[in-house]
Amino acid sequence: MKSGLKATLIICAHLVLSLLNVNAQPFAATSISVCVYEQQKPSSLILKPQTGRFRVFGGGRLLVELNPNELLFVTTAKGKVRIRTIAKALGTFPKVLVKNICDTATFSLKAIDTPLVPRCYSGNISFTAKDNSILSILDIDFERYISGVVESEIGGKQVQEMYKVQAIIARTYALSNLKKHEADGYQLCDGVHCQAFKGLPSVKNILEACEQTHDMVVVNRDNAMITAAFHANCGGQTVNSEDVWPKFKSYLRSTRCPYCSSSKSYAWRLSVPVEKWISYTSEKGVSSSEALPKFYQQKSRKAYLEVGKVAIPLHTIRKDLALRSTYFSYKQVGDSIIFTGKGYGHGVGVCQDGASAMARMNMSCNQIIAFYYKGCKIVNRQQATPETDSTNSPTFDGVPNQIIDSIATQTVYKKEDSTLHQKRLYPKRL
Repeated sequence: MKSGLKATLIICAHLVLSLLNVNAQPFAATSISVCVYEQQKPSSLILKPQTGRFRVFGGGRLLVELNPNELLFVTTAKGKVRIRTIAKALGTFPKVLVKNICDTATFSLKAIDTPLVPRCYSGNISFTAKDNSILSILDIDFERYISGVVESEIGGKQVQEMYKVQAIIARTYALSNLKKHEADGYQLCDGVHCQAFKGLPSVKNILEACEQTHDMVVVNRDNAMITAAFHANCGGQTVNSEDVWPKFKSYLRSTRCPYCSSSKSYAWRLSVPVEKWISYTSEKGVSSSEALPKFYQQKSRKAYLEVGKVAIPLHTIRKDLALRSTYFSYKQVGDSIIFTGKGYGHGVGVCQDGASAMARMNMSCNQIIAFYYKGCKIVNRQQATPETDSTNSPTFDGVPNQIIDSIATQTVYKKEDSTLHQKRLYPKRL
């Protein structure tokens, strides 16, 4: 009997462990595929091993081995990729793969037709041709990618606790968005559409911060990994998620932030010709320039510019007029509309300038993250579960979330069109 009971307990234990592994699987990534130079779309590249050696494959066969400081020239040619070294041409192929011989090997990559300096990477990289440019997909260790994001996002002059904050939210964001570019054949891009990633970091403290926070992510009250939104400067007050994006998130609440006012990104000013402003608002449904206020002020964050029966989302104005934030006021001065604003970015989630100031005041990464993400905590990523739309997206007056999201994606709202707007239903970013 005892042996039978013991066997049963062992089987149950294995079942529990297997279930735990299934739950952890969505966030068990050890490497990540990133499209580099995604925004620049170069047609010519130069790859140079920095440390270690690399093998170059084309057409399914080994073409050459590269030693440190040897050059590989990569260009497009009639919908394919042409490669050569200084010594000889290697051929033209649909796809070229450059693989490291050891995991510690690094290489630099220079986009010839851009002014950008070479970037240093580790891992393996493939090249294919797409629309007369080269699609470069890097397969890199996940934590090395995170360390590169940290430096690309906040630079190399922060205190250690700020590096830890950025590492945790960068890791959370990446793991929550691994399918963002699934249709494109990779997981994330290296631009601000995902997270800025300009290669491996040069600052030792960043590597230490990533090691100290290894596998740490932010979860909500239900242990679901959050949408870890962040921006440069909130202008003194962050924004509710639903004022910018279609999704209501209970942890992304507007918060007064007294920490970012000394930053250079805090205040801005822009002049727009009156004629352009009248034409723009007319396109958005304002019927008469006489109804358009010559003065508008935000003492605290608002979601809309309301003119008569028309409400224009401020995030739409920001995008269309290339404003630095939605936290602005304006007044007409002669033939110009003078915008004066505060903040830089969408304003949702962590204010990086504010978080940096808090870190310099010796606040911990736990305190900083709890300040910007309401009701959230830091856990090991294996303890986290995927966030679902229903986790933080309640229905309003019995209206299904799908309908709410459809309404929320419209550009301009007329008050008589729906009672949803009057109930502040314009429930999310990147």
